[in-house]
Amino acid sequence: MRRFWWTTWIKVAAVAAVLLVAFFFGKSKLDHILSPYESDGSPEQLTEDANIIDKTMYWVEKTLGKKLNYEDLIFDYANDYAQKMMTESKQSREPGA
Repeated sequence: MRRFWWTTWIKVAAVAAVLLVAFFFGKSKLDHILSPYESDGSPEQLTEDANIIDKTMYWVEKTLGKKLNYEDLIFDYANDYAQKMMTESKQSREPGA
């Protein structure tokens, strides 16, 4: 057995602490991003004939613990993407502007 075996446990505790802080930082960042898209209510239960999209949406809502408004989320993302592409297209056509 090594002389300083306990230093391994200090390293393990340090890595665990870093991962815990990273988890909470990521969770708060995700909550901040998804907060405008939260709906009232809890996630709906799956039916027996649910397709893969319904199962995925249920899993995400169950994991997050809140119901999301996917329609607004998707359309806001699409709008932001379209605006970005329009800006880039305009800049490529008018290099001096």
